[in-house]
Amino acid sequence: MKEYPSIQDSSSIEHAPLIYMGNLNKEFVESIKSGQINLETKNPIKTRIPEGVVAKIGSGHDLKMFKIKTNAYRDELQKVYKSSWKDFWE
Repeated sequence: MKEYPSIQDSSSIEHAPLIYMGNLNKEFVESIKSGQINLETKNPIKTRIPEGVVAKIGSGHDLKMFKIKTNAYRDELQKVYKSSWKDFWE
């Protein structure tokens, strides 16, 4: 079976940084939404306003992933797209 490097241990693979490891709770979700956690990236592809994060819970076949988006990103969508901003929210 082929061995793959751990993402956390490999500097040769570009990936989003791990910003938190622990219980996914309301406090963490709110800290993402309110911008209390720095979401700046070192990757070359950047947005002016950070969209949010992809949260993962579980492992293997029980892995679940979902997005937590920032309030600032929502506000910018509402400003730019007025009545159709929800088309870009999901």
